Amino acid sequence: MKQLTYILAVFAAFIVTACQNNGDIGDLFGSWRVDSYTIDGQLQTGAPEKTVFSFQSSVVNVSLITDEFGGAYQRFGTWRETDEEFVFDFTHHDNTTSSGTDLYQAPEWLNFSSDAPMVLHKDERSSRSMTLSISDAQNRRHVYILSKTW
Repeated sequence: MKQLTYILAVFAAFIVTACQNNGDIGDLFGSWRVDSYTIDGQLQTGAPEKTVFSFQSSVVNVSLITDEFGGAYQRFGTWRETDEEFVFDFTHHDNTTSSGTDLYQAPEWLNFSSDAPMVLHKDERSSRSMTLSISDAQNRRHVYILSKTW
């Protein structure tokens, strides 16, 4: 069942990110599954293991898969990568949606924030996997391990 969920998530992400939208982002383009999320070494289960990041141009779609039929909570933001960091920004808005709310809200199940862009350190990064980390205001270390699904 878990594998079917990921297949459906990848299919949904493919539909959303069918082209690179005039922005060649190399091996980052596509979908990345959250394989593990820890806070101070404690594994967080449930929602994190049903999460997929899809990268296209400067847009990131973070999806929480809610059922085996491809249902998902969708969150949209922007991202940029430097040699040392990933910056995720979920402070956007449109004419009918306030900044950092609804589909522009940060994925709270990953403890992301809509208050300001989040700067995560790149602990490891290859064409198929990455490990990102950040320390929060309580000095707890959050570590996200992602692997590329397509």
